Amino acid sequence: MTVFAFIITGLILLTLQTTVLMPEPLWYGSPDLCFILTAYLAYRMNYLAGTLIILPVSWFCDVFCGTVLGTYPVIYLFSFVLLKYISQHMPVRESFYQLPLIGAVHLIIHRLVYFGLGFIEPNPLPPWSWTFILIKVLIMVLLAFPLLRFLDAIARYMEKFTHHSGDLLHIRSGNRFR
Repeated sequence: MTVFAFIITGLILLTLQTTVLMPEPLWYGSPDLCFILTAYLAYRMNYLAGTLIILPVSWFCDVFCGTVLGTYPVIYLFSFVLLKYISQHMPVRESFYQLPLIGAVHLIIHRLVYFGLGFIEPNPLPPWSWTFILIKVLIMVLLAFPLLRFLDAIARYMEKFTHHSGDLLHIRSGNRFR
């Protein structure tokens, strides 16, 4: 039930991302809401549940706005695994690294994708613009805090419908210390 709710939430975020928040394809202010969802899943859910949610959302993202088919599932799954691995091995409290880590991983992933697409694409890519990508990362980090709180509220609401303690998802809430 929780997986289905987060898939629907991801599709709603994707619809907002591709219609309301992106009036034109190369607009500076277009945030990647699905990436924030991916980060939330990496912070709060296990690998299986996160993958079950990320795959359909990333496939829809690939259909809605993908130019090279298959890049969005690779981007989101690789981001999920990277964020999950880093967050599990951080020695500091979760609230200190969540937002900066979202921005840093987004920047790293997009640089790797740009580099990889340089080999795949037959046409030359537009030149890399640090200004453009840093503005996008800043907007995404600013939107991440309220969106993470919203996703936490959805998870708390969905916990009311799961009555067994051996839940498949193992959703964590709150800050943790290592």
